[in-house]
Amino acid sequence: MVGEISERSLIERKLQQDGDLRVRAASSLVLVALALAASYLGGIWFLGLIIAIGLVMAWEWGQVVRRNERVGSIFLGHCATIAAAAVLLFIGQVFWSLAVLGAGTLAVAILAINNRWLPSAMGVLYIGLPALGLIWLRSAEPAGPLAV
Repeated sequence: MVGEISERSLIERKLQQDGDLRVRAASSLVLVALALAASYLGGIWFLGLIIAIGLVMAWEWGQVVRRNERVGSIFLGHCATIAAAAVLLFIGQVFWSLAVLGAGTLAVAILAINNRWLPSAMGVLYIGLPALGLIWLRSAEPAGPLAV
């Protein structure tokens, strides 16, 4: 009787895990399709995808670095810097894009002065530089769309 109950609960747990796997697999297929479509379409679609990914990465970076402490100003600093730098590079302002990335890194360091300032500030560069790299790579013609 006891063995039956524990075996049944193991089976129910296994079925639930398989359901989670199916949901994750389906959502990953949707995300891959969105990424491929944005890469193919380029322009504002690709920029939007990169900014959206950067914002999610900034949120995740904050969770890892600040261990679930809620510090909205630091997160907003990450988001504003990454979005502004990406838009500036998209419109061809390479110097200003990098300048905004540097200024944003400094601003986040100041905002986080009492809250793990160095890893918080480095997150701007950790997220921003690859984002800018992808935008720059995608804009290179004729091989840019294939490079991404």
